[in-house]
Amino acid sequence: MIPLSIYNPATNALLTEVPADDASAVALKAAAARAAQPDWQAQPLATRKDCLARFRTAVATEVE
Repeated sequence: MIPLSIYNPATNALLTEVPADDASAVALKAAAARAAQPDWQAQPLATRKDCLARFRTAVATEVE
């Protein structure tokens, strides 16, 4: 895979490089997401909301 360079927008300093997905990798991940969707949909709304709220909190703690 070709690396994807991640830069700090304020300083333009290279922070890291991560592998970039190609079309086949994206297709596999999309298929996995589609396969998982019925189980996600079967969860109660409160469970899904809690999961998304925890994800939001985790992301927010990483914001500079």
